[in-house]
Amino acid sequence: MGSWGRGRTGLRRCWCAAPLPRRPADRRDPVRVLFIPLSVPTHYFHQVSMAWAFRAAGHEVRVAGEAPVLDAVLRSGMPAVPAGEGFDFVATDARGVRLEALPEDEARKRNEARLDEFGSAAAVLAGDLVRFAGRWRPDVVIADPMASVAPVVAETAGVPLVRHLFGPDLTRHLGYPGSGVPLDGDPRDAYPERILELYDRFGVEARADYALRHLDPTPAALQVPGMPNRLPVRYVPYNGPGVAPGWLRQPPARTRVCVTYGTVTSTLRGAEGFQVPRILRALTDLDVEVVAALSASDRELLGEPPAGVRVVEQLPLHLLLPSCAAIFHQGGAGALLTAAALGVPQVVGAQHTDQILNARQLESAGAGVFLPPGEADGDGIKKAVSHVLSDASVRAAAAEVRAEIQEQPTPAGVVRTLEELI
Repeated sequence: MGSWGRGRTGLRRCWCAAPLPRRPADRRDPVRVLFIPLSVPTHYFHQVSMAWAFRAAGHEVRVAGEAPVLDAVLRSGMPAVPAGEGFDFVATDARGVRLEALPEDEARKRNEARLDEFGSAAAVLAGDLVRFAGRWRPDVVIADPMASVAPVVAETAGVPLVRHLFGPDLTRHLGYPGSGVPLDGDPRDAYPERILELYDRFGVEARADYALRHLDPTPAALQVPGMPNRLPVRYVPYNGPGVAPGWLRQPPARTRVCVTYGTVTSTLRGAEGFQVPRILRALTDLDVEVVAALSASDRELLGEPPAGVRVVEQLPLHLLLPSCAAIFHQGGAGALLTAAALGVPQVVGAQHTDQILNARQLESAGAGVFLPPGEADGDGIKKAVSHVLSDASVRAAAAEVRAEIQEQPTPAGVVRTLEELI
């Protein structure tokens, strides 16, 4: 399955999922790589190691997106291309979806409705990105799986698309079109009207899959099974820049437990869904050192922390977690994979669809505990954290997941693989 288009050479080429001829071993021409993250900084964080791997290999990289993600792009050292001025995907998503623990069927319907919002975001971005790609002439587009604009950009430029996953693939789990899930009947029937209108405007055919490869930093132990054309890559933790404080450079005097709540959950849930005070109160009864790693906005929501709790703002988890024996988090893919890569047992207090999927995948691997909202009272929190700290099987499973991550090809190695395909 593929599409025809014009690359920088002006020749028409077909990009498809089948392996393409290997380029000569001495080929050293730099390629141009356009990254398209979702307009959420933490989604972009998963792309940083690949972006830098391409740069370190001598290739040209641009990262294009809306204003909310551009600061994260610049702080990672990558050149940014603004697009979709005035559109805030997170704010739009927060208006349209209240994140609650719903029955799976109802959650599926709720998330199908979100496809319409993805279409809105794609429509705002498409003009800017297509114009930029027409001028800059990339050789490949690497995009977030929720960036519905990516097939438009890749196909109008006549170059291959690579989906860069950011955790267990929610889009496949929910059967989203374009994710590689087989579609029955006419593929157009699976797409919302807004996306079809956009694709029709740019002459993009509705298909089940647009990707040459699905680039996956999630170990198979945590991933949704059955992914076509999966290209594994080692997850390299990056949670933004930061400075390691002096206390973090010393061994902890007691068993250290991290509590974090991500960066956008409070924006989407609102203050009424902020669970950190309850978590911290529960953990003060345990003989552990508790470090709450919060965003600046969550720090304001917290107020005065319980006695003995250390609160830090904007401290990247990849700096903190090597010193921790466990982590309690909300279920975001960044926390999930960072802890997994470092072999840290996890308790996940997930509250909505993607977080619940992440938590279930983790618990199935034995490397942590899923604590549903109905069980996340003080006693439930204490029992879950005590369990992952004391149970040798959980620690062993976490170590196995870490070992699996370390066995995956490095980003540099995956760059070489993609060089042969584009």
